[in-house]
Amino acid sequence: MGSATLDWSVRRRPPVAELNAGETVLDLGSGGGIDVLLSARRVGPTGKAYGST
Repeated sequence: MGSATLDWSVRRRPPVAELNAGETVLDLGSGGGIDVLLSARRVGPTGKAYGST
């Protein structure tokens, strides 16, 4: 049941904001952190991504 719940939430994510290399992202209430990880990839090595549960 846990994997089904995770699968459901990943497929139904809201659109992500437009992010550019070098920007800083703060995700409040990030839970498991998947959006922080995806955001970190989009802002690249010159940007920063922070998450808070």
